[in-house]
Amino acid sequence: APERFQALSRRLARELEIDFVDLGLATPADLDQAPPTLFWYELGQAHRVLWSRPGTEISLPRIALRDLDPAEGTRLLLNRGLALLWAGWRLWREGMPGTGPLTPDEEEVRFAAVAAHKAVLAGGDAALLRGHAYSVRQDERVATLEARPELWSWAEPGFLDAYRKAAAFRRRPVLPSAEETGRLWWEACRHHEAALRAAEEVRLGSDFGDWSDYRRLLAAAGRKEALAPRQALRRLRRLARGDGWATEEERLLASLTGLLYEAGVRGDGEGERDKPDESAAAAWREEVERVIRRWHP
Repeated sequence: APERFQALSRRLARELEIDFVDLGLATPADLDQAPPTLFWYELGQAHRVLWSRPGTEISLPRIALRDLDPAEGTRLLLNRGLALLWAGWRLWREGMPGTGPLTPDEEEVRFAAVAAHKAVLAGGDAALLRGHAYSVRQDERVATLEARPELWSWAEPGFLDAYRKAAAFRRRPVLPSAEETGRLWWEACRHHEAALRAAEEVRLGSDFGDWSDYRRLLAAAGRKEALAPRQALRRLRRLARGDGWATEEERLLASLTGLLYEAGVRGDGEGERDKPDESAAAAWREEVERVIRRWHP
């Protein structure tokens, strides 16, 4: 039952001292029909069978890099961006990022540091996916980005160094102070924004100006996308209900770009800003909580 998986995943995460453990059930038929996603690519490339029935052979799909869904980089950036947004909500306990005190809770600081580093890694990994140069090994990904700067020509200054630091943190995490984590959070936002813009301009086949332009382009492109019959039916039902976004992924992308990047959050881009109106800050916090609950119930 899904509830048992959720309870076990939370227990394993606590025992392993990590944020999430994803559990799921896949039948042999599911394995035969695995979609061309990053999850199934990595599982096919690097997995370990812990147990199987005697005489039963478990065969996982082997997906080629060039066969991966072109939207996988965007999905990776979306998930890491939502975690970064949540981290900002938790790191600054009052109001919006850059205002009010930073949390003294070491666990919250750790969560924010992990989310910030993962957001930077997602930017480089999405670029590697677009260039069909991704590897399941983190050290190989670093080496490829070092050798092929054309893959990240879109990046902000300091990106490669930030990617290296994030990879080192992943291998051997050292918890920074709350103040250092706050600065890290702002830097990660800057790199993540540039990475998502680059990924979406390629995926949608069009440059865009500000993030309002992007959301209009996203909505228009989504309605033209060819879908399987069941997906198309779900989209029509959403539109019939007056839902402005035809898929949950589109809705989350629109929410992320508004809540994480735009002027109400960013201030001067360095993490220092005037204290916003209390009602605006409260509305921002309420909306972030609502979005995060949709993404991670």
